[in-house]
Amino acid sequence: MLSKLEIVYGKNEALSITKIYFSDSLNLSYSQIITDNEFEFDIDKLEKDTQRLVNQEPIQYVVEKCEFLDLVFFVNKHTLIPRPETQELVLKISTDLQNNLKTKLLDIGTGSGCIPIYLKNKNPSWQISGLDISKEALEMAKINAKINQSEIDFFQYDILDINLKLEQKFNCIVSNPPYVLESEKAEMSQNVLNFEPYSALFVSDNNALQFYRAILKFSQTNLEKNGRIYFEINPLKSDEMKNLLTEFNYSNIESIKDFNNKIRFVTGIKS
Repeated sequence: MLSKLEIVYGKNEALSITKIYFSDSLNLSYSQIITDNEFEFDIDKLEKDTQRLVNQEPIQYVVEKCEFLDLVFFVNKHTLIPRPETQELVLKISTDLQNNLKTKLLDIGTGSGCIPIYLKNKNPSWQISGLDISKEALEMAKINAKINQSEIDFFQYDILDINLKLEQKFNCIVSNPPYVLESEKAEMSQNVLNFEPYSALFVSDNNALQFYRAILKFSQTNLEKNGRIYFEINPLKSDEMKNLLTEFNYSNIESIKDFNNKIRFVTGIKS
């Protein structure tokens, strides 16, 4: 496996992928693999998985799971692979609201469920829900909630449906919606373009904020007064996002940089 992957990924990345593969597939460390011959594995599966990796399919899809902070989540072709930036977002929310034991939070576009599940896992008293248009993504999110012992209410809705209303009201809404511009595709790696769900990533350049605008319209009815909203955003649209929150009468609007020093998040309070 390693020699084949080195041709595609280079020595260091190939070694990292190989270690992850054997650790997650066989529960063996790489040192055990190279020093201990007394273990069994399916050679046909190894060859098929190696070819998937050579074709640049993400290792997370091949082993069907990934780590998100200190939790493990199952992922597949219907869910995005959780990003490190999103880890920063959930830590920010958890810190900001740690003293609010009655937080009622909705995650819009929940995907694998990493945002609501992590927050519920660390804040058991919170009432948390997740919403997504994808039935397949919600099925995966429900599995992840079960394995991480987090009770979450999941709903299948299209946030772009102008008639969408939930009976429930929340005091916090969070969303990491599609925000990569179609014009940015040329900068994306093939393992993202060829394997991760397109509709969960990209928006057209001429309607880049459509999901944020829809969520803010939804929040007019379903977010309580003085409730907090959190967005992960495209850094190229940070000024437009601040203006959009102002347009919807949010106050205390804050832009937050990620670990790459890019404005990646905005938050505000509903007036």
